[in-house]
Amino acid sequence: MHSKGKIFVVGLGAITKGTLTFDAIDFLNKSDYIVGYTTYVNQLQNILPNLKYIKTGMKKEVERVSKAVELAMAGNTVSVICSGDSGIYAMAGLVFEIIEKEQLQIKVEVIPGVPALAICAAVLGAPLMNDFAVISFSNLLTPEEVISKRLKAFLEADVVLVIYNPVSKGRQELFNRFWGVILESRSNFYAGYVKNGGRENEYFIGKVNEMPLDKLDMNTLIIVGNSMTKIVSGKLVTKRGYKI
Repeated sequence: MHSKGKIFVVGLGAITKGTLTFDAIDFLNKSDYIVGYTTYVNQLQNILPNLKYIKTGMKKEVERVSKAVELAMAGNTVSVICSGDSGIYAMAGLVFEIIEKEQLQIKVEVIPGVPALAICAAVLGAPLMNDFAVISFSNLLTPEEVISKRLKAFLEADVVLVIYNPVSKGRQELFNRFWGVILESRSNFYAGYVKNGGRENEYFIGKVNEMPLDKLDMNTLIIVGNSMTKIVSGKLVTKRGYKI
């Protein structure tokens, strides 16, 4: 079934004026409705208060996209919003999957945003100057054994490790197991964390074995350095290999 409506999947960065791109603002203003997770909608409303918003709660991603598809099929232009980038642990893939499953023809545009890993890396210094790998510690959609296998491979490859969704109240034991694996090979390496996508000033830089684990939560991003990561002028820097 073909629709005259369309869906924009919009990345919002840290949902601040500084990290919202001009493209994101433009596509949001073109939309009849903005559909998103309640927390992100509330933050965006502080910047763009005059748009029509529809909120859904945590773990309601399928419901959220289904509502956006319903509105688009009625001929509306709808933005599905995501923090960070719209295609990194976000909603873009789910939009395509649901449209395919329902055998619909809806025009979809993916609008990139500043990803959390870039925002947080900038807070810490320059830890992503060479190869790095990104992993989520959430086992909600990815089995624990798959996460464990990937984690060990990344550590063995000596790449800088970026960790999304490190820990929650229900996943403390799981995090402890994963962190134990990291400690086995990188205990004396340098690492850091940043809270809330850089919107606050809370961050840490130091050795992996000094990481204040009680400070970590779902809104924390961790970067674990590799053998080339050092502290330079108080910041986390991974050497790229330049001859100076």
